[in-house]
Amino acid sequence: MATRGLTEYESEHCFKPGFLQIIGGGHRAGIIPCSEKSVYWFLTWIASEENKNVDESIEKMKDYAIRNLKNANVSEETIELIKQSEMGNVVSTPLKYRSPFSLLFSKITEDNVCVAGDALHATTPEIGQGGCMALEDSVVLARCLSEALLGSKKGGDGEYERIQGALKKFAKERRWRSIKLIALSYFVGFIQQNADPFMSFIRERLLTRLIANIYINFPIYDCGKL
Repeated sequence: MATRGLTEYESEHCFKPGFLQIIGGGHRAGIIPCSEKSVYWFLTWIASEENKNVDESIEKMKDYAIRNLKNANVSEETIELIKQSEMGNVVSTPLKYRSPFSLLFSKITEDNVCVAGDALHATTPEIGQGGCMALEDSVVLARCLSEALLGSKKGGDGEYERIQGALKKFAKERRWRSIKLIALSYFVGFIQQNADPFMSFIRERLLTRLIANIYINFPIYDCGKL
């Protein structure tokens, strides 16, 4: 499960540009400044009997977030960020995940219809690439379709058949990139969300650099010209 909020300050806030991540106790939280006066934050947790009612209201959700962040010894500025936050009517949502094995064998396109974005690679937000991947999809899809439609001036197959071929080309180009995203998301999420003391030790002592490299290297991708 995940909850998200946005805090608007009357004057400039104290958070530096960058992504602050807080991990521990089966929870993950993140803080990202959006501008000089606004800050976005999120908290994820595993639903259980102990916390099943925390999303009944904004007040309960804020109290739950603050309680867990205090246990992580965060700054007073972070606690105040949650207290002042606007959360809207939806205080929590389940995080959806698609197995990379299902994507390995499932159809991405059929006839003149295809899936893209979250419909193609629904994933938890561990490496922050869901929206960026959707943009990549749009560039590749537009390029494949434009090549097919421009081909109508050269004769040959009909437009419907050319679109079918373009979507198959899109599916071939995006399948393995999407599988890699989903697999990495699950791997990083499992490590970060795990509250087991042994796994926490391994994560903090041995896997920190590996996870950092995943964050840095995965977005470095050239999807070609539009």
